[in-house]
Amino acid sequence: MRIQRSRPALGIWVQDLYTNGVIETAGRSGRIGNLAAAIEGGILRPADGIAVIHDRFRRFVVDALGVPGERVRTIRNWSHVAPPREIDVKKVRSALGWSSDVTIVLHAGNMGAKQGLSNVIDAARAADRLSAPIKFVLLGDGNQRESLQREADGSSRVEFIRPLPDAEYAAALRAADILLVNERPGLNESAVPSKLTSYYSSGRPVLAAVGVGSITAQEIESSAAGVVVPAGDPEALVQAAIQLRNRPGVSDTLGASGRAFAKRELSEQAAIEKFEDWLYWLMEARRANRRGTKGA
Repeated sequence: MRIQRSRPALGIWVQDLYTNGVIETAGRSGRIGNLAAAIEGGILRPADGIAVIHDRFRRFVVDALGVPGERVRTIRNWSHVAPPREIDVKKVRSALGWSSDVTIVLHAGNMGAKQGLSNVIDAARAADRLSAPIKFVLLGDGNQRESLQREADGSSRVEFIRPLPDAEYAAALRAADILLVNERPGLNESAVPSKLTSYYSSGRPVLAAVGVGSITAQEIESSAAGVVVPAGDPEALVQAAIQLRNRPGVSDTLGASGRAFAKRELSEQAAIEKFEDWLYWLMEARRANRRGTKGA
């Protein structure tokens, strides 16, 4: 008797595209970029279905990596950090050492190559020269943290905070005045900043120093939650922070738009429903593929 063997449905959930990462972060194209695409495409193409976290990822997976479009769905990430229901902003700021008369521009998350945070250090020095009531706070950790701290030595307008527990992290986002996304120039297609989900939920305006045509810039435009300035331009970053400080009504409107976008598009419940639908679809797709194989 011949035993029929079959594998379960294979679905792959894509959080980052490493081919684009190799090209954009390391500046490697040509043979190395082609090799990365061959490896990544070779992993993804055999799958019964692919879930990606952004429509721009979907376009790349289909057009550049050769995965059939009908196998690829977009399911957005959600925030694992619940926004604080009620906090005493003055108390939180006091605990963090943030003066009430200084605008806090908070960057939360990894401090690595993709973030290009030397731009923020340069912006802090520009704020020093202008005597602007702005302080840039870098919250988190990463392989660039120590070098950034050395680079920032002597500036009174930049501060580093170690990672915080979830509740304190959410409170810090809420207590800041502006939430910052900073990306190195040339980083356009390889990642969607996960911090945006928590940023939006906080109800604070987002300031994004990123490529004008990047995925992140598109996210800010779609959510109407913030302002975009060019990546690698510290003077533009400082001026945008000053403008948001001077226009509190605009900041409030941007923050409210972000919160509404998060509730509408990025909630945990919405993602769970889409994943449930995707898993059922995966099983049906696998059954259809098996029937097609048997009939061939």
